[in-house]
Amino acid sequence: MRRIGAWLVLAMSLTLLSGCAEADSGLEPPGVMREPVHKKPEAGMEVPRAVPYANSQQPVMVRIPALDVRGPVQPVGMTDDVTMQVPADIDVIGWFDRSVVPVATRGNTVMVGHRDGVDDPNGVFRRLGELVPGDRIHLDDQAGRGLEYVVSEVDLLGRSQFAAEAEGLFAADGPHRLVLLTCGGEYDRSRGGYQANVVVIATRA
Repeated sequence: MRRIGAWLVLAMSLTLLSGCAEADSGLEPPGVMREPVHKKPEAGMEVPRAVPYANSQQPVMVRIPALDVRGPVQPVGMTDDVTMQVPADIDVIGWFDRSVVPVATRGNTVMVGHRDGVDDPNGVFRRLGELVPGDRIHLDDQAGRGLEYVVSEVDLLGRSQFAAEAEGLFAADGPHRLVLLTCGGEYDRSRGGYQANVVVIATRA
């Protein structure tokens, strides 16, 4: 089976961090002025990649009971050679469409969600780092199949560590896993925003 290219591994390690870098962390002291880029879409606002290529195996819903999360899923791809799309809506989860579908027996299904947004601190994955091994994650696909995963690892990876582990996180071969990603760690605008990623790995129950 295919493996993700080295250029894409580098792109992921940079883009996932920058994708939330300007979101509202809620951690900066009063008076700091910023211009966040992610917000809930206004009426009529176009959401990227509105599933024109829907197939029966792609995920459409994620439920995480321990966090009271229930989020719709849309496919996301690459906007250019070095930038992965993220949903415009902070309540929507993105399934990286170059990763495998959840019914696959090999490779990782990769999903990304916002920690927060410009006018709302509660992105769909804001509490992702609170998961612990043994927590359950439920996925539904376009065909109505339900799949259940059990969390095995919860990590906070700094930039260099994330880059070093990116090839494994985005692997298209090897034992099947679900990988959930969001921003985390310290927010430092002068250094590009959030300085780490929350990484949750789960295996099929």
